[in-house]
Amino acid sequence: MRKKPILEDLIKINPKRNPLFTAIEELKQEYEIKQFYKEYISYIKKEGNTKEVRKNAENIANSNIGYALGYYSSKTSKRWNKLLENVKHPIFGKDNYQEDE
Repeated sequence: MRKKPILEDLIKINPKRNPLFTAIEELKQEYEIKQFYKEYISYIKKEGNTKEVRKNAENIANSNIGYALGYYSSKTSKRWNKLLENVKHPIFGKDNYQEDE
């Protein structure tokens, strides 16, 4: 199991890119996704651009992840949604899958 923070490594991969998208593309293992989720909530609590965002970090994380998953394959979306119970697209809910080609 991974001990080192995942978020730091994802930011290093592409510092100019939102680490959420890098996480969705790079993380495949359950423990990695769950660790990222915890770190991402902490990141929003610390770095959120308003007091309201920082106060509602978990809801913001759930919405951000759910929204971002809408851009990925159904396989990827299902993997993340299965592991993160409260994550869903802010409009389409849990069934926000792209059709796999």
